[in-house]
Amino acid sequence: MPTPPLRAALLALLLLLAPGARAGEVAWWEPLWLQPPGADVPFPALLSLPAGWQPGDAAVVLLPDGPAPTPLRLRLVEALLAAEAAVLELDPHAARAGVPGLSPVAALPPADAGPALRAALQALQAETGAGLLVAIGLGPAGETALRAAEEPAPSLAAAAALGGPLRIAAGAPPAAGQRWDLRAPLLCALLAGAAEEPAARGRCEGALLGPPARRPALARLDPAPPRSP
Repeated sequence: MPTPPLRAALLALLLLLAPGARAGEVAWWEPLWLQPPGADVPFPALLSLPAGWQPGDAAVVLLPDGPAPTPLRLRLVEALLAAEAAVLELDPHAARAGVPGLSPVAALPPADAGPALRAALQALQAETGAGLLVAIGLGPAGETALRAAEEPAPSLAAAAALGGPLRIAAGAPPAAGQRWDLRAPLLCALLAGAAEEPAARGRCEGALLGPPARRPALARLDPAPPRSP
């Protein structure tokens, strides 16, 4: 069961999605085949789509700190899926575990994580129709995620490094319709809860939105109407 701070963050991150999304269980697992430039053969990453997910909703690329499902990784995946964000794990072992019948594939070498992340972001946009994109790296993979926020395309809204002190990097400002001024604080709440570092929430918001004086008053935001079925 999630800890109380993480449980609160899970509830908050429900707003990361486009308005009107319903909380639900994972509806679909599938391998997303990626072949970054220079790779001899494609490899599968595990794409988990929660019930109610639609093109234009948020997607998170997770760079694990190894093939073992660590407690932090499991908590984070659970949190993101509970928030109805699609999660793509750059881990062929996770793909084999989630989708029986796949042929054995070697683990992704750490040196290939950067090109694989770029290929994953492009595939999520082009093949899955993801809207808001976030990259999260665990342990040593955190550096790869943070560097990706500096690249012009495909553009990330944010990147984070977990597995130590929470570090966050802002990407390209999302379009106005993405309601980033509302979603970013909720993303920060989840990351700080998963990292068990409550004080990092304010630092995260400052990195993504700037000084508080420049932010709009969230209380003035009117709830968006439900999406059509």
